[in-house]
Amino acid sequence: MLLATAVRSDDTRLVDNGDAYVDRADDGSFTIGNPGIAFTLTLTRDRTLMPVSLTAPGSDEEWLASSGAPPTVSLAGTTRTLSTQGFTFEGVTTAQYGSGVELVARYRAADLHVSVERHYVCYAGAPVIESWTTLAPTDSRAIDIDQLPRLDLTMANGRIHWLTGLQTADDAGGSFTLQSTALDDGASVNIGATGRATEQAVPWFQVIRQKAAVFGGLLWPGSWQIALTRHGDSLAASVGLPAFSTSAAAPLETPHAYIGLSDATTRRASEAMRAFVMAAVRQGRPYQPLVTYNTWFAYGTAIDEASMRSEIDSAADLGIELFVVDAGWYVSGSDPSDFTTGIGVWEEDTDRFPSGLRALSDFAHERGMKFGLWVEPERVDMHTVGKPGLARERWLAMSNGRYSPGSTNKTAPAAQICLASPEARDWILERLTRLIDDVNPDYLKWDNNTWVNCDRSGHGHGAGDGNFAHNRALLDILAELRQRYPDLLIENCSGGGNRLEPGMLASTDSAWMDDRTFTSPHVRHNLEGLSVVMPPPVLLSFVFDGEWQDPEGATDLTTSFRSRMPGMLGTTWRGADLSENDRAGIRREIDIYKDIRDTLSGASATLLTPQVGDDDQGRWDVLQETDFASGTSLIFAYQNAGGSDHITVRPQGLRPETRYEILPVDGGGFEPTSGADLTANGIRIDAAGGTRAHIIELRPSLDLSSSSSR
Repeated sequence: MLLATAVRSDDTRLVDNGDAYVDRADDGSFTIGNPGIAFTLTLTRDRTLMPVSLTAPGSDEEWLASSGAPPTVSLAGTTRTLSTQGFTFEGVTTAQYGSGVELVARYRAADLHVSVERHYVCYAGAPVIESWTTLAPTDSRAIDIDQLPRLDLTMANGRIHWLTGLQTADDAGGSFTLQSTALDDGASVNIGATGRATEQAVPWFQVIRQKAAVFGGLLWPGSWQIALTRHGDSLAASVGLPAFSTSAAAPLETPHAYIGLSDATTRRASEAMRAFVMAAVRQGRPYQPLVTYNTWFAYGTAIDEASMRSEIDSAADLGIELFVVDAGWYVSGSDPSDFTTGIGVWEEDTDRFPSGLRALSDFAHERGMKFGLWVEPERVDMHTVGKPGLARERWLAMSNGRYSPGSTNKTAPAAQICLASPEARDWILERLTRLIDDVNPDYLKWDNNTWVNCDRSGHGHGAGDGNFAHNRALLDILAELRQRYPDLLIENCSGGGNRLEPGMLASTDSAWMDDRTFTSPHVRHNLEGLSVVMPPPVLLSFVFDGEWQDPEGATDLTTSFRSRMPGMLGTTWRGADLSENDRAGIRREIDIYKDIRDTLSGASATLLTPQVGDDDQGRWDVLQETDFASGTSLIFAYQNAGGSDHITVRPQGLRPETRYEILPVDGGGFEPTSGADLTANGIRIDAAGGTRAHIIELRPSLDLSSSSSR
């Protein structure tokens, strides 16, 4: 195992930004990091920049077992190491980068007319190293890329953890389930996606040893691969995209991989991810977890101006802050569940909305709410294709000559637009911006309900890189919308959470986890799994009135709401069906959510019990969310059917010398207690008050070490 390279007093500080830095040692090695992580690389004799150490400063835990294989690039049928054996080495540079620092090694190959840059970035306050490669032609000729470079590291072995995807079968763990294994020598864990990012797994992993953990992943909404293979005491990790060839006439940046350090708790890993996503992905843009109403589950496409005005009034009276008109605002079919008929026209149905959607948006604003609108830009009804001003057939994605693998082209009801087509991309942007300018929404729900990896010619991609080209264009469109409409909130919905990964948060602000937003245990299961990787305030799910009104159901209104409160609270119902008692209870729960939202907005999460299953019986599940800036924690405790009449909860990550107020949202309380006592002895939560769901706020009130010294 390699020895950590310590930062010595005679090291040269090349650049810093906040607590992030790049140092150069007398031996010529570079260390990029902050107080939570130190990643050291050295230039070999032939000028390959090789990793030699990954550790937390002050820790004796070294995570790199060897330098591993040197980085390579595969271009025009040849594979070369990034070294003087195949390139001209142009040097290593450092600079400030956003809220962090950047280390870049640069190479050039005249015979391949290409320049290559290997980037490493560390941000202030986030114990994570981000890495990517940029390949750029040096003249007017496009470069042929046989395979995109990956992040490859040889690490110390440990127990591997990962997270399943939305479409994982129940007998394989079900959606967003935390998994773990200890590998035998020679065995591997291989996770990935061939279509959208989170259909089968989330692009993230964690390796835990006794007291420390390393985690990593990829910021990318399309296909990807992560392979972890044990060789004795080491673990070879490879993070990147599947093998395919592509070409680039302009600089091409690979998807960004990352590697981070924490202690062995999911609490520290999720806090590190929260800090990384805020710095690297969102660049400081805060979250806005608004109380949301969505029309889909209550109405389907059977909506009109009168019903929506009535629901806006009802929602405003309940304290809801965002009203989203889902599918059906265009001329659609007679079946309320049919949202495909009419998509791609981009015009409101003037028969059902005679005053127009702008009038509905204005009405929501008058009632003190934001207004949102559903769109599915990547798909069109086949009956609209070829009509004046609408999508062209040549833009449609195909796989093996078909729009949809499950139907003939003549019977396909809809098709995907390949965003790699410049014409199609420009048309979608024009239609989107016209809609936004006309309607003035505050929020777009961006949906995506079908997927094919396009292999059709004429779109600017080849037979194997359609997935890559489409997703690059998707991110470009979202970035363009962010630039044009900086205050517009965008929801990442992909038939639920089919591309629910952190990189999408660069331009989106909320993420619908699952079309199965019922029952309460299922929603909590998704929240408890995803919140290890994703910031809790973006994880959207919906409360149904039918859940607590079912006479055979075991869920009360309070539990229905509080099962969604660890994330972004959504609601869906027909307001006329709610009793006055329901409305009073709903107002109370919404007020509670608004009271805890400041903590939630800056929180990371940790499970204090095993993740709940859809049909768990006889136990409790408990989730803690902590805003480390304020020190305030929220404890969400849920009694499942047959569970005991109480549970003792031991919070994590409290400040030992700080006294905490213990504030149940239902009233009552406890004597203020030190963080050390709460961690050691816990809090007893009793099943009482007519609900199975309990929320307790732990609010710092006094630093005992400071008070005793005065």
